[in-house]
Order: sequence, then structure tokens, then C-alpha cells
Amino acid sequence: MKNYIEINKKAYDDIAYQYQARHAALKETQGYIKVVQYLDKQFPNKDNVSVLDIGCGNGMALAEFNQYEFFKCTGIDISQNMLDYAKNNSPTATLICADTMTYDFPKNEFDVIYASAFIHCFPKSDADLMLQKIHSWLKPDGIFFVCTTISTEPNEGLEEKKDYNGNIVRYRARYTDVELQTKLAKSGFTVFNIGSFNETSRGKLWHGYYCKKKLATFRAA
Repeated sequence: MKNYIEINKKAYDDIAYQYQARHAALKETQGYIKVVQYLDKQFPNKDNVSVLDIGCGNGMALAEFNQYEFFKCTGIDISQNMLDYAKNNSPTATLICADTMTYDFPKNEFDVIYASAFIHCFPKSDADLMLQKIHSWLKPDGIFFVCTTISTEPNEGLEEKKDYNGNIVRYRARYTDVELQTKLAKSGFTVFNIGSFNETSRGKLWHGYYCKKKLATFRAA
């Protein structure tokens, strides 16, 4: 198989316009609005809470974080076309165009790492490596949020994104709930809350997992 990183980069470069137009038309922001509102409550001492949005796309989630001045945001994405939209949608965020598999941040750098519709873009073996990197970037008392659709049967491989025009193909891994939670646990995370968001226009049910590093303390939901 060709390098899946390059396949995914091309896919998201190609759909950037459609992605931005869909968000602008439908304003389907309820999912990440609820996540940011929840995270707001987890940091009562609101002073420079550092946020990393991995696979930030067009920056709509970053824009929501930036509604709260104490969140200091960084976004990273492989698609420059997506980041061109993010510059307008979230002008105060620091934006990085890079492959997260090869890019590194300092250890214990972020209070929040937000990864929505991201972990399923990797082969499952590489997802383990990615989770290990995320674990190292997260502060000992930080929160990692990961969101994906949950399947009844595990699967992975190249798939066409049928909800976009242009025969867009990208790598897609599909997880069961037990499989993903097991993978998170093996990577050193404890799941302390799970939320869901039904994206009715595309018939997708998203599951979001709020995680801490194992043995860390956290505020009750």
C-alpha cells in the first residue's frame, strides 16, 4: 500500500473547501461546544490552560476554545489547505502544518489534548505509537479527549469518503468501544467520562472519551 500519510494529506487537502462549506452552512458545532463547556468546568483555576488540537482541520473547535480567554491554543494538521481556513476561523491560535507521527512537542506541555476524528486516520499499530506520543505531551494532571465513531465490528483500510464529492479516498480505522478503551488503557490512560453526539445530517454517532494519565487525580463529572 502507498504511504497512508500522503494519501490522507491529499484527501484532506482536496476536501478542505467542502469541509469548510459544510460547517458554514450547517453550523454543526454542538459536539465540540459541549466538549469545551465540559473542559471549562474541569479547570477552576483558569489561568493559561494550554490546549493542543491534533488534526485541527479548519479550526472550528479551536475557535470555540478561543471563546474562553484562558485557553491558549495550538493546532496541528497535515493539510495546509485546512489550515488556511483555520487561520481565519481561529486567528489567535498557533497553527502548525506537520505530520504528528514525526513531529514532537516537549514532554508534559499541554493541559488539554483534543483529538476529534483523528485517531481513526492511522493503522491501528501506528495509533498505538500516536497515543504514546500524546501521553508524553500531556501534563500529569491534564485531560486527553479523543472522539471517533464506534463500530460493531473492527476494521481498517483505505475507504472512500462517500459524504464528500470527488471520490476522496483516505485511510480509516474502525473501532469497537471495548477495542478502543483497551487501546487507551494500554497506552497509559484512564477513561473517566464518555459523551456522545449524534450528527444526524450524516447519520453518524460520535463517542468522545475523556481520559487522564493513570494514577492521576481528576475532578468528578
